[in-house]
Amino acid sequence: MSEKTYQFMGSSDALIDTTDPDFESLFSTDNDGFIRLSKEEDFDFGELDGAIPEIDVDPTSVNASVGEIALNNFSSSSGNLGSAGFQSVTGLDPALFGPPTTIPGGSETVEIDISTDYLQSATIKGNTGSITIDVTNELGFTIDDITLRLISGGSPDVTLGTDQMGAGEQLEDGNSRSFQINFSDGDVLQNLKAEVDVSWNSQPMEDDPDELIVSQLEGQNVVASQVEAAIKAQEFSTSGSVAIDDANFRFEDPTHYIQIATGELQIDQIVNDIDLGIEPLIISFPGIRRAPYNPGDSVTVQFDQIPRSGSGTAPDESIDLSDVRIFAEDNKLVYNIKGATENTQDGSGDIRTINESDQMGATVGINNLAIDEAFGVVVPRNVIVNDDDPSNGTDVVDLFNDNEAQTITIDALEDLSDQLDGIEFTNPEMSIRYFTNIGIPATIYASIVGVDAGGNRVYLKGSQGGPHYVNSTTADNLDELNANGSKLDSNQLIKFTISPSQDPATPQFVSFDKSNSNVDEFLNNLPSDIRLVSVATVNESLQEGTITDPVEFDPSMSVDIPLDLSANSASYRDTVEVDLGDLPDPEQDDQRLTEGTIHIDYTNGLPLGTTLNLVLLDADGNEVTRIPSSSQDPLTIGSATVDSGSGFVTEANAGNLSISLEQDQLNLLNQTTDMEFLIGLNTDQNRSSVRLRAEDTISVKISLSGSVESTVN
Repeated sequence: MSEKTYQFMGSSDALIDTTDPDFESLFSTDNDGFIRLSKEEDFDFGELDGAIPEIDVDPTSVNASVGEIALNNFSSSSGNLGSAGFQSVTGLDPALFGPPTTIPGGSETVEIDISTDYLQSATIKGNTGSITIDVTNELGFTIDDITLRLISGGSPDVTLGTDQMGAGEQLEDGNSRSFQINFSDGDVLQNLKAEVDVSWNSQPMEDDPDELIVSQLEGQNVVASQVEAAIKAQEFSTSGSVAIDDANFRFEDPTHYIQIATGELQIDQIVNDIDLGIEPLIISFPGIRRAPYNPGDSVTVQFDQIPRSGSGTAPDESIDLSDVRIFAEDNKLVYNIKGATENTQDGSGDIRTINESDQMGATVGINNLAIDEAFGVVVPRNVIVNDDDPSNGTDVVDLFNDNEAQTITIDALEDLSDQLDGIEFTNPEMSIRYFTNIGIPATIYASIVGVDAGGNRVYLKGSQGGPHYVNSTTADNLDELNANGSKLDSNQLIKFTISPSQDPATPQFVSFDKSNSNVDEFLNNLPSDIRLVSVATVNESLQEGTITDPVEFDPSMSVDIPLDLSANSASYRDTVEVDLGDLPDPEQDDQRLTEGTIHIDYTNGLPLGTTLNLVLLDADGNEVTRIPSSSQDPLTIGSATVDSGSGFVTEANAGNLSISLEQDQLNLLNQTTDMEFLIGLNTDQNRSSVRLRAEDTISVKISLSGSVESTVN
C-alpha cells in the first residue's frame, strides 16, 4: 500500500520540512546534528529620548551694591586749603613786625575753614579710618605748641577729633607738621574746619609775617556709608548663585556637568540705581566653560559702560551656549560681578550723592536649553519606550494598541504548531540582545505576550524571587502600561536591567530561561505573534553616570529552542496516495474480501515512541475508515534506544505489526484513493525529555494481504 521514511528534519518528506520558506531560517544544527530552533527579530524601539534630563533655569535677578565708599582726596587743590593770617593768630599788626623785630610771646585760638570742594558731606563707617591734616607755619616765627581740633560744621558744630604737638616740639617758620584725626563710626563730615590753639614765646622775627596754612588733607582707610562728593572710581564686587532645577538632574560633585547642544545666556533688564556710571561691569560664570572646559575657560560678559541712574539704559547681552559645559555643584550656578564706578574727580568734578546700599541689578536667564551630554546623577523617572498614541491618553501605552505595541510575527511557529501538535520544549530560552550608549543603569519593565494561531495568550513573567520578577507593589506604580485599557498586573509583567555602556557597537544580552521565568510555558504555546510594551525606569539607584543625546537603545529578541523536548500525544499528519479502487466492490462485483490484514514493517530511529493511525480517504477527502478502529488494539511502535547521558538515539527499533481488518472495513477498502498517516509521538515514560538530531528517522512499510471470495453463476 505505501512505504514511507520520515526524517525528523529535511525536505518535503520530513516531519519538519526545512525547505518551506517559513522554516528554512528557523532551524540550525550543530556539529553532531543536534537541532536548535532559532529565530531573531528586531524591535523598532527607536531612541530613549525621554531619558535625557530636562534642565530648567528660572530667570534670576543678580545685584551688586556699591558697598563701603573709599574717601582719600577731599579737595581738588593742594598747598593752601585754608589759612589764618598773622593778625588773626597773634592779634598784632603785621606792618609793625618784621625781621629782626621781636614779637612778644602769646597764645591764640583760630578757626580755619578748610576747602573740601570734592566733599560736601560724608557719613563715616567703622572705627579704623583717619585723616591727616598738614599745617604749614608761614607766620615768620617759631610756634612752641599747636593743638588742632577737626570740626564738622553744623547745628551745632561737632568736634571730630583732636591732635597736638608733643612736649618740647616746635614748628619753625617755613616748616610743616602733620596732625592725625581718627574717625568714629557714624561721624558726619561736612563744612570741615580746623580749630587751632597756637602758643609761642617772645623771639625775634625770622621772616616777614604771613599765614598759618592748612596745606594738605588726606584720608587713610576712610570709608563712608553715604557721601555727597566727587570721588575717585569705586571698585565693587559680589558673588551669588543661580538655582538650577534639581527635579531631573543633580550636580552632586564639582566634576558633574551638562554639555549644551543649543541654548543661550541672556543678560537683560540692567538697572543702575547708582548716581555714577559704571566703567566697566563684568559678570563672570566660573561654572559655564567653553572647551577644553578648564576653570580658565569660563564665560565672561563685559559691559564697557553702564549709564548712571536716570541717564539711559544699558543694552541686553545674549551669549550662545552651544558646546559649553555647565558645572553647578549642588545645582547652584555661581556668578561673580565686578565693576568700578566712574571717577568724578577727573574732569567735571561733579558732586554726586551715593549710598553704600545703592546697587545695580540685572536679570540672568539660561534659555532654550537642549542637552547634548550630561555627567552626574539623573533623577529616577519612568520613560515610555514605545510610541505613545495620544488617542488612548498621553503617558500610557496599551499592549493591544497596534500604534503603540511592538509586534513581531514568527509565522514558522504557527506552521510548526500545525504539524507537531503536543510537543513541549523542556529547555527553551529567549533572549534580548540590545545595543545602547546609555551610561546609567535603567530597568525595563515590559509586558510581553505571545499569541498562538488559536488566539491563546501567554504572558512572559519572571520567576518569583528571581531577577526578572515584578512584584505587585511595583506593578501598581506602572501606570504607563495597559492592556485593553486596564492596568497590567504583576503576572503580566517582566523586567530586565540595562547595564551602563558607552559603546553602542558592543551588544549586551539578557536571557530568559525556565530557571528565571516561565519561558517554557510561553514558548510551548508556540506564539506566532509576540507583542511588547515597555517603560524604562532610569537610574533607580541614583548612580552618577554619563548620558548622551541621542540615547540609543536598539533591541532584538531571539528565540532559541534546543529540541530537547517531551511529547505527550504529540501528532504529525501526512497524506499519501493509495489507490485501492481495484479491490472488489461488494455491492457491484461478484467478488468480495472475506479476510484482510494490514502488515506494518517499521524502523523507528526517533527517540520517541509512536502510535500509528491510518485514515483511509475517498476521492473527495472523506474518511472511508480508520485503522485501528475504536474496537481494535492500537498500533504502537516503541522508541529507539537512547543514550542515558546524551539523550541521543544509539540504535533504531525495528519490527513489524499486524492488524486484522473487520468485515465492515474490508467492504469499504475499494473506495480508498488516499491514506493519511497520523503519527502520535510520546516520550518514553522513563525519560522526561529527549534530544533530536536532524537525521533521526522513522520508516514504515504498509502492505495488505487478504482473501477474495468469488461467486460463480
